[in-house]
Amino acid sequence: MLTADGLPIVEPMEVQDVRRLAIWSKRVLRPMAAELTIKTACDTLESAELAFRETIFELSPEQLTENPAEGVMSPIDILAHITVTQTWQALRLREIRTDEVPPDDDVNILFRGANEKPYKEVLVGYIAAWERLLEEATSASDVMQTSKHIWFGQLTPKEWIVSAALHFDYHRSQLDPFADLTDAG
Repeated sequence: MLTADGLPIVEPMEVQDVRRLAIWSKRVLRPMAAELTIKTACDTLESAELAFRETIFELSPEQLTENPAEGVMSPIDILAHITVTQTWQALRLREIRTDEVPPDDDVNILFRGANEKPYKEVLVGYIAAWERLLEEATSASDVMQTSKHIWFGQLTPKEWIVSAALHFDYHRSQLDPFADLTDAG
């Protein structure tokens, strides 16, 4: 099913998926964030982004657009997804810092992918979004004020930063099979 502008509509998450994310948030995300300072959370975020960037930069132009399977994002779609997500995460961190309320979350935009955009255009957007996220993360303070994540509930600045780092790690792991092919070639 597509939107009026021809983009895929994200189906509502199954109840079990939402529960799984809530459990993950409680068992992994929140305890990890509790162990870190804002500085170490930002260091973790920067390391995760670097590993993601190094992995995606290893891929050939052909690998970037390769769709591994139906319903699985190609590397360029993952890059586009990360770009949108970084923008959203930066807005949430900014909301905590300034009380500036961001627009409502549109889950559909998170999974639109590159939508046939050329790699260089997606990459320019990615770099701008990364710089914005890093600026907001390093400007964050260790407060208990929160902003709502659509699946994890209310997150503190540290939890937002750690969730961003873990998000990079998750999607970098999706790129590993492509990077393995590059190494083998």
